[in-house]
Amino acid sequence: MAEKILRLRPAALSRRFELALHDRRKAGTRLYAIARQAQLSPSTLSSILHGAQSIHFGDARVIRVGAVLGLPAKACFSRVRTATSRAA
Repeated sequence: MAEKILRLRPAALSRRFELALHDRRKAGTRLYAIARQAQLSPSTLSSILHGAQSIHFGDARVIRVGAVLGLPAKACFSRVRTATSRAA
């Protein structure tokens, strides 16, 4: 029997997520502390924030950070915008 391959849709961090993170950091909370509260290593969180690690809708790491920031899971993600090619 052939196995089904589950393809996760690529996602990006939502603007709401980015603003909540910015506000928390502006208030004096270090990225290290946010990562630890979300049970992530600071380097993993940094990689996610800078796009070095791709994320998908429902990514548990992002949801945990969102929870630390007081956001519901749905508010953490936005769709990835892709360029469309046009025939000349």
